[in-house]
Amino acid sequence: MSYVSQMQDMGVIRPQQVQERYGISAESFNDIQQKLDHNAHQRDTQRAAAEARQAHQSKDAGQITLAQSELILKLKDALEYQLLQFNRFRELTEQKFTSLSKDLLDVTMQLKDARETIHKIKDKEDVQVARERLRQYQQGDLPPPDRPIDRNGVAPSQVQIQDIFNCAGKRY
Repeated sequence: MSYVSQMQDMGVIRPQQVQERYGISAESFNDIQQKLDHNAHQRDTQRAAAEARQAHQSKDAGQITLAQSELILKLKDALEYQLLQFNRFRELTEQKFTSLSKDLLDVTMQLKDARETIHKIKDKEDVQVARERLRQYQQGDLPPPDRPIDRNGVAPSQVQIQDIFNCAGKRY
């Protein structure tokens, strides 16, 4: 099946429109497409043949001189030395990274312990302060706090006992 007939079947190309727009018939358009495909194939074949010829010629020219082989050996030795240095550097870096990770973990654990100790000390101080205030309050040395302690926002110092038990003015 030709390219044009495929396009006609899909409804992309309509023979009348091709002839009107380009002045050629759909069959001649198909012939042009086939010639272009054939020329592209020939170019690819010629390119592949040229590359094969080049590869064959370079195979013959692949003779290595003594100076070139010595240079290759020197380069090989240099690369091996660089690889050895790289491996040493990598091992040292990994060791340093491992030791730094351990140190960081130790510092983190010490910080956690210090925070726990600080919280315990603060809790003990808060308990001691509360005990001291309670003792002072029980002895009458400390007045009741002025901050609100109930949901109505009334502080204990603002509450009068007479107001609580005096029901004369209230109606139920």
